[in-house]
Amino acid sequence: MATAVIGTGTIGSAIARLLAAGGENVRLASAGAVILALRFTVLKSVIDQLAGSLTGSLVVVPSNPLTIDADGNLARVLPGVCS
Repeated sequence: MATAVIGTGTIGSAIARLLAAGGENVRLASAGAVILALRFTVLKSVIDQLAGSLTGSLVVVPSNPLTIDADGNLARVLPGVCS
C-alpha cells in the first residue's frame, strides 16, 4: 500500500518527504493529470466534488459503464442516449 500525494509544490513535497522519512511508501503526482479509477456509478458524485480542482488537468476515466444485474447479465449503467 502506498500513500498518494497529488501536488508536488511546497506543501505536497514537504508532506511527501515527511511520510517517506517515516518509512511510508509514497507516490507523487503533479496536478497535470488525474486518473479516476472508480466504479462508474460513483464517478459523477466524485467529479462534482473535485470539479474545481480538476480545471486545467487531464482527467483519465478508465471505468466501464456496465454492471451485472440481478440475473447475472450485463446491464448498461448510463441512461438512454438523447437525440
